[in-house]
Amino acid sequence: MNNLELTNEELDYLELLLHNHEYEEKDRKLIDRLEFKFDQLKEKESLRIKNILKAQRKQPKAEW
Repeated sequence: MNNLELTNEELDYLELLLHNHEYEEKDRKLIDRLEFKFDQLKEKESLRIKNILKAQRKQPKAEW
């Protein structure tokens, strides 16, 4: 297994390339796996951001 660090912009562009690439039917399983991983990553990132925002709302506000 390999790990790759990407910015959101790089990830979005890579996903765009994947969706617009013309591939042969023999590669369908590979493309499906990649699309699944992109979806999982996007969902995980969305939940992370949602939890951060939720935690920020719970922070007490400073009163001067």
